[in-house]
Amino acid sequence: SGGEGLGQLGVNLILGGIFYILSSFLSEKEKEKTPFFGLGISLFPMGMYLILKDNNISREFIACTLASVGALYVISIELLRDIWVKDRRLQLLGVVGGLGILVTNLITTSYPFQAFITFSAIIFNIYAYLRLNNKLNLLVYLLASLILPNILFHHIVTPQFSNTWMSVVYLITGLCLIGSRMMLDKEKEGPMTLSTLGYASSFVIASIWVYSSNDSLGILLVNMVNAIIFFAVSYLEKKPGLLVLTIIFYYLGMRQVVPLGGFSDDAYTLQMALSGIVLYGLGNVFDEKRNKFFSFGGIMGAYLG
Repeated sequence: SGGEGLGQLGVNLILGGIFYILSSFLSEKEKEKTPFFGLGISLFPMGMYLILKDNNISREFIACTLASVGALYVISIELLRDIWVKDRRLQLLGVVGGLGILVTNLITTSYPFQAFITFSAIIFNIYAYLRLNNKLNLLVYLLASLILPNILFHHIVTPQFSNTWMSVVYLITGLCLIGSRMMLDKEKEGPMTLSTLGYASSFVIASIWVYSSNDSLGILLVNMVNAIIFFAVSYLEKKPGLLVLTIIFYYLGMRQVVPLGGFSDDAYTLQMALSGIVLYGLGNVFDEKRNKFFSFGGIMGAYLG
């Protein structure tokens, strides 16, 4: 039957995984060890999934079992890192394990289980990143951090958070990600850039949530908070280029002055021009690098207006 086919395929995948893991140790060619090992540890949980599914095991049990396999992969790093010094197979254990935990969210439809698994993915990927300094673990951690608030506050908490309050949740999440960036990879340029993308995504998500609420005052406040945060972070990160986001959020927020004031749509032209003039004037207050961004942003606003 189809079910028996799945179970047999699962057994074959597990056997194949064991074969490739053993081959990675027995192979005399260094180039073969890493791909063999990566394939082996990937096939093993896939086989387990098919066997459990074939036996009509609940989705939640399957998800927790496979997440546990991923967690064991990550935990094994501590046992092997003194033995496998500079061995790429250690990196694979961290990445496959960390990503595997998060991916198990796709198996279950239970939001509490998804929240638990996503939180576990955050913890284990932070651990793997600190041990191995692998950007992929940092990426999975950031992704999980962006997913968890939506599960918790939009699907589990009762009453469900409104769209405006969800934007506040993601503002707080973004601030937390800025803090973790400073703690996790302060001196690492590559991961720092990845972390910047992570918290920037959180603030963008906050803006999207508040826009979906059609709350003009909320849209104004959230976007202005975003603008202020990116202005401050441009100093924290020593990246004046982040002022581009400050300018974008500033204009998105200021556009709400028209509906809040009850003005006609014709007032948008004047509003954009005045906002541009204010921005241009601010440029004269700050250092030369930031002055260029504010001046250009001010001219663009006046031009668009």
